[in-house]
This record gives sequence, structure tokens and C-alpha cells, in this order.
Amino acid sequence: PGTLVRFRCLLQNVYNPEFFMGSLTGTDVETGEEIPVCGKYRDVLPSNVEKPPDVSNDEVARGLWERTLAHVIPIPG
Repeated sequence: PGTLVRFRCLLQNVYNPEFFMGSLTGTDVETGEEIPVCGKYRDVLPSNVEKPPDVSNDEVARGLWERTLAHVIPIPG
């Protein structure tokens, strides 16, 4: 868990793209200081970071990234 792996596969289906917070500045719960957070390979924020800022702010909206979900299967044989 929590590791990045390489997987040879066949692409079976591609789903609609989804938007996520790729990079943002969060507030550390323990110290109260602002820290950079990368959300590229995760769906939730780390437990020591408060909720992200409002995305209606233009500066924050630049941290919204897009990723495409795909359904893959192992190569037969």
C-alpha cells in the first residue's frame, strides 16, 4: 500500500476525466504553518493538513489538475 508500481497491461476502457487538487497550500494542524501539498497520487489529504482552501479563488483554481481513469487488464498468456 502507498507505493507506485509498473504494470504491463491492455487498455480495456477509458472513463471520463476527473479533476483533483494536484498542488495546493494547506495548513498544518499541529503547527499552524502553511505547507505545500501534492495530491497527484492520492485521493485524500494527509491527516496533518486541514481542508484545502475554496477553489473559487483563481490562485487556488490553478492547482486543479485533470486525470483520466482507465480500466486495464493483464496481458493474456
